Amino acid sequence: MHEAKIFKYLVDSGLTQEGASGLMGNLQCESGLIPNKVEILCLKRLRELGKIYTDATYTAFVDDGTISRNSFLHPLPGKQYGYGLAQWTSPSRKEKLYDLCKSRGKSIGDLDTQLEYLVTELKMSFRSVWLILTTTHDVKDASDTVLIRFEQPADTGATIKNERYDASMRFYKQFATREKNSMTTDQAITKVLNIASAEKGYLEKASLAELDSKTLNAGSRNYTKYWRDTYPVYQGQPWCADFVSWCFMRAFGLEIARKLLKHWPFVYCPTLADMTSNKTPKRGSIILFYKGGEYAHTGIVKEVSKYSITTIEGNTSGASGIIANGGGVCEKVYSINELSQHTKYFIPDYSIVASGGSVPETVTPVKKETNYMFETTTVQNGTTGKSALLLQTLLKGKGYNGSDGQPLVLDGEAGPKTVWAIKNYQNAHKLDADGICGPKTWKCIIGL
Repeated sequence: MHEAKIFKYLVDSGLTQEGASGLMGNLQCESGLIPNKVEILCLKRLRELGKIYTDATYTAFVDDGTISRNSFLHPLPGKQYGYGLAQWTSPSRKEKLYDLCKSRGKSIGDLDTQLEYLVTELKMSFRSVWLILTTTHDVKDASDTVLIRFEQPADTGATIKNERYDASMRFYKQFATREKNSMTTDQAITKVLNIASAEKGYLEKASLAELDSKTLNAGSRNYTKYWRDTYPVYQGQPWCADFVSWCFMRAFGLEIARKLLKHWPFVYCPTLADMTSNKTPKRGSIILFYKGGEYAHTGIVKEVSKYSITTIEGNTSGASGIIANGGGVCEKVYSINELSQHTKYFIPDYSIVASGGSVPETVTPVKKETNYMFETTTVQNGTTGKSALLLQTLLKGKGYNGSDGQPLVLDGEAGPKTVWAIKNYQNAHKLDADGICGPKTWKCIIGL
């Protein structure tokens, strides 16, 4: 088997051990980590037409041209079938693999070339997945990310997620080394600031489309990749604090981020303000802006001088002054004198990173403030708007499809397919299956 070789290649390419394990668990479930694997259904349907192949003979015929480039991309008219480690399916993705192999004089089933193509594809076409796999220290985080955003099968429900996670953990237990984390406090601060800085210019979206693009689908509805990655039920809410949560999670993984922030997720400024009385800014601290009689905005302190503070903030704008709910990620500079005397600075205990997260964890429950958090409203047939859209997102993420067996369309309009999915969810959780998402169903689905 190629397992050890694949794990080493992925880690050497920049993935964390958890990221490599999460990717390999998904590849195992897709192809068995067999680089010349042809989708079983493809071989079956070709056999029905009198074309009998095995994985080996199919690959050999692609290599020698008996199966043409076009036939490899389109094995059967109007159908798409997977091939290789990642079971690449779409003609455009298979085409790039084919051309790379031919340019190198390698077999289409060559493991080294497929690994090179896989890493390049992640870097170039799946940047958000690459970011997570190269920063996360949570195998579940990595496994779910690859499943939902890279492999993208029709079914991404709990059963499939657990199957992929179990496979991922097997690789982690087999290959991951438990080396002591030697990162210093300064290095830890630099890491989180580098991640935050890389997000400058990101604009919130008008809908759930193009969440990973910095500028496409820009709007003013508070839809972001940050909510999607940390706490999707709050999608559409102000996100300055969640941007901070996201940066810490990407830098150190979910487990350590929880300990650094002392609760999870950090989504409400007064919660963190209640945890500190510090009034002295330091590089890497979390600034809690005081405006209008409350702690209303936040960001990460990048630099401190005698007269000014430089920050990186989410959900702000480049305009001068404290701008809450401004719609983008910006670097800003404030005069010390312009900030309220009530301004606070929460300083995460970065020694937790150096110790590998061994400091005892104390997690404070999230404060649920009705003027900030997501307020549930009843969703039934004919309901439109934010609540319907968020419910569809949650049901789809949990694997509940429409009456046609297809994933729900996230259009914010609760029609018969959404009602069907609600009923199936209610049946599965022993609720009254009336197809109406009221208080009891909301409480079950999001834990309010």
